[in-house]
Amino acid sequence: MISDEVIEDIKNRVDIAEVIGEYVHLTRKGDRYWGLSPFKTEKTPSFTVTPSRQMYYCFSTQKGGNVFSFIMEMEGMTFPEAVEYLGKKVGIQVQGDQQVDDRAYRERAALHELYDKVQKAFHFLLTSKDIGRHALEYIRNRGFSDEIIERFSLGYSHPEPFWLYDFLAKKGYSADFLAKSGLFSRKNPRWSLFSNRLMFPIQRHQGEAVAFGGRLLDGDGPKYINSPETGIYHKRSTLYGLHQAKDAIKKEGYFILCEGYLDVLAFSQSGIANAVAPLGTAFTADQARLLRRYAQKALLVFDGDAAGVAASRKTAIILETEGMSCDILALENAEDPADIMLKNGSQALKNLVESSFTALEFLLTKAVSMSDIKTPDGKDQVLEQLFPYIRSIQSAIKQEASLQIIAERIGVSSESIISSFRQ
Repeated sequence: MISDEVIEDIKNRVDIAEVIGEYVHLTRKGDRYWGLSPFKTEKTPSFTVTPSRQMYYCFSTQKGGNVFSFIMEMEGMTFPEAVEYLGKKVGIQVQGDQQVDDRAYRERAALHELYDKVQKAFHFLLTSKDIGRHALEYIRNRGFSDEIIERFSLGYSHPEPFWLYDFLAKKGYSADFLAKSGLFSRKNPRWSLFSNRLMFPIQRHQGEAVAFGGRLLDGDGPKYINSPETGIYHKRSTLYGLHQAKDAIKKEGYFILCEGYLDVLAFSQSGIANAVAPLGTAFTADQARLLRRYAQKALLVFDGDAAGVAASRKTAIILETEGMSCDILALENAEDPADIMLKNGSQALKNLVESSFTALEFLLTKAVSMSDIKTPDGKDQVLEQLFPYIRSIQSAIKQEASLQIIAERIGVSSESIISSFRQ
């Protein structure tokens, strides 16, 4: 068990307002800090932190506790994991007989250690070995600096598919443990999922590597491969680049949501450091809630084709449902941010960011372009596309104002469109 003395020492050294301030924007009033609840969507702050008592309390959800319970709630950690995490913040190492003998906890800790080793090995192959030189030249030729390579810990997976297994076996990892690591084929447990690929470590917002994405450089196979889910990696609650972007998101007051690894790198290379991307799946409510800790507004960057418009609409609905607003930037001519940066430079990407539309403007324009609004059926088609988005808006005032804009655009009375919406 972790000794009471160690727990108390960590609790006394941790600044609870500073720790919680990484998740909630806090404003001091007297001897308390106030902020919006991190546990639910709200407009009026009901969440308080009282440093003198080392406690927090949320009036809207009746949740309260100390710094350990807060980290357990926000990060899904066990108590020993929260103690170890906070111990690192104040320079207290929790190890040996201080740790709880919990099998799942020890397995997750071992997976974190494994992925840290693999991330460093891939990075070494890319930056320091001749075998990774062609991968290094590829990423440099795409316009990315060594600073970006270091910042995102890019790597290269050895072309020999058995290399990684042999490397880790020599480090003392068992065959059973490696089979559950998410790094190897189920059909052949010595065969690495990643070989001869440019590697993108997927890190939690705290910075630990938990998975990988790999881009094929030559030969046969899918262009991109992503890690399967494991005990430490869950796609729906993880975002690529958030660890690197979170400070910039707080500073800028919004985040950019784009589609892929290279897009995030392109924005960062261009001096736009607040970009993140989902991981090969549609954007989720869990990801929205994670981002809401840092900002209440988004800029969506998707392709301008029908699939991109549909993805923009679904994402905007999720964000509005979670109490966040968004603008939308549609990329035309099948170009992505990485292509734009490479062909036209960083300034072109910065200019694009300035040319976005509000979600309503964008979705309304697209809906009108696909319908004949001179006909009753065409007007109905526009409403069918837009009403799900309008329903997701939490503010009644914003809902009504949005409906009035739609009414004016398609040539109907605001009364009739409001009536249709309520029906």
